[in-house]
Amino acid sequence: MKRFLAYLVVLFVTTASYAQKAIIIGNGPGLKDSLDVTLFHKQGQTGTMKATTRIQNGSFRLTVPVDSGLMETTLCVFNPVHPTLARTIYLRPGAKVEIDAADHSDWIITGVKLR
Repeated sequence: MKRFLAYLVVLFVTTASYAQKAIIIGNGPGLKDSLDVTLFHKQGQTGTMKATTRIQNGSFRLTVPVDSGLMETTLCVFNPVHPTLARTIYLRPGAKVEIDAADHSDWIITGVKLR
């Protein structure tokens, strides 16, 4: 039994070490401080929250674990004054996504880099 548990621990650590990350960076005058930015991993009609942060000094940064392949996500900004902003972003390991926000409803993905 002890061998089996040790095997599971080694397997888990090895698998976890293969997980890579993607980075999403946003900035611009349209990003109001103290709003929450949340990234959801879409799975059919539902999704799970992968990362969340708060906008500070007109910018935010999310680091998201991405196992492999292409992951469909939705980036949401929750604002009590405006309707919630949601943008679909496809991520893969090593991606760096840059977003420029002219205002609350006008977000443009200005760059995608793969490491």
